[in-house]
Amino acid sequence: MTIKTKEYLFGSAPGSPDSQASAPMDESDSDSDASPARRSVDDEANQYPVDGLFRDYEEKEQIMSMREIEREQILAERREENERIRQNRMLRQLKVNQEKKRKASLAELDDSSRKTSRARTKADDKMDSLRRAREERSNRKEQRERENDRRKRSPSYRRSPGRDDSDVEWDGPSKKKHRSRSPESRESPPAELRDFERVRVGRSRFAEVAFYPGFDDALSGCFVRLNIGPDPDTRQDVYRMALIKGFTTGKAYALEDHQGHQMVVDMYVKAAHGKAVREWPLITCSDRKFTEAEYNRYKQVCLAEGVPFPDRQTLVDKIDDINRLVQRTWTEQELSEKLKRQNALQAKFSSAQRDYVKKQLDIARQANDEAAIARYQERLEKLEVPRLAFRTSLTKKDGKKDLTQQEKLALKNMENRKKNAEEVRKAQLRERARARQIEKKIERGEAVQEDMSRRLITRPKFVHDSSEKATPSPSKVGTPAPGTPSRAETRNSNGVLPHIAKLQEQHRQQQKKNGLPVISAPLMDDEIIGAMDLGIDIEL
Repeated sequence: MTIKTKEYLFGSAPGSPDSQASAPMDESDSDSDASPARRSVDDEANQYPVDGLFRDYEEKEQIMSMREIEREQILAERREENERIRQNRMLRQLKVNQEKKRKASLAELDDSSRKTSRARTKADDKMDSLRRAREERSNRKEQRERENDRRKRSPSYRRSPGRDDSDVEWDGPSKKKHRSRSPESRESPPAELRDFERVRVGRSRFAEVAFYPGFDDALSGCFVRLNIGPDPDTRQDVYRMALIKGFTTGKAYALEDHQGHQMVVDMYVKAAHGKAVREWPLITCSDRKFTEAEYNRYKQVCLAEGVPFPDRQTLVDKIDDINRLVQRTWTEQELSEKLKRQNALQAKFSSAQRDYVKKQLDIARQANDEAAIARYQERLEKLEVPRLAFRTSLTKKDGKKDLTQQEKLALKNMENRKKNAEEVRKAQLRERARARQIEKKIERGEAVQEDMSRRLITRPKFVHDSSEKATPSPSKVGTPAPGTPSRAETRNSNGVLPHIAKLQEQHRQQQKKNGLPVISAPLMDDEIIGAMDLGIDIEL
């Protein structure tokens, strides 16, 4: 995992919307004085044009291919250098503004000392118009400041998004550095939805700062959006707003960082929704914003259970804690400890070592080295790759597209069918083994304490042997009367019954009369039945 520390924008270019207010038109002579300093600042700010950290793409590729600890040291040094350049630029700009104000005040003194009888020229008229415009601007500015003071003292004061500068600086170089402000009133108003959103931490932010020193203290008191599972009726995922009470460790699982890489963590967040506190894995924390319904539900639960509802000042203070965490300056020892802890978890659940041993075992088998085969085989058996919790894996999924609800249900049904089929197969095997034991007991003549009405597999037994010779046997019950031909006597030498042989002879005679060779037709059922002598006498 590449460690991403806090990055800052070096500074907006002169004339941009984020730059300092420009001087009046009559003071434009100071611009030429400040232009060399401004050009030097631009040169310093543009020394790393690629991502704010690299001189060109070739250097970026070279640095990113270094070892992780060396790469992070270089990047940390360049971030510190960028911060120093930004501060120097702000100081130079402040000095230029002060110089402009000083010249403007001197110009006003010169104007007031002039004689009133002096003839006004065209240039004097322009100077007066500029002076009046400057006075109007200053009056409007003072009026805005008075209105802001009244709003801040009012309990219903709400800061607008454009004036709010207490956001957490998660996004690196695209954001300006701000300082938190707190309302001037003694009692801070209750927090609103946008205040909670500023201290919301998602799973990608957890992955970014999971191994930072002081991680648990800085994020305790923030809020998370928890996925508590699907709704039983609509089967849609349900989310809850929860307060972070702390962190604990447990079974390790895989967590995707902001760059899309899988990392191993063993941390769980203790989240409270009202008075209910429960441990949740970081993967259940959503990256999306709170909804109005989730905010209203959390507010109602806190009110019903007597839990204090956070005020705005508490969340503003927590923003400062988050900024200090992400803007911290790393020492070499802290960075080494972080990488050591992170790599230890990654290596424990990685299959790289097992793959290496398998490769060496294959090489030993090709070389017929019995000693090496035994050694690598024993080593391979000792290597056990433990499974990660919550069905997570370090291997990246093939598709980035999220599954729809129907696809998720189809996969769940497929898993259930496989599970049911496996359970049925095992039950059948147990039943067959039990039936075999019962049959063996019955064959041995043992008493069986089973319900004999149960269904058992029946096997047909053939009593008659068709290969035995037909020998006359003594008369028994059911013996035919004398004169009745036996079964052996009723067949001719070819084994054909007499009435069938008679029909076949009639067919042959018919063919001889015609004198033409024809295909002999098989005997039909009606002909065979008609030729049979059933020995029934019908008296009319």
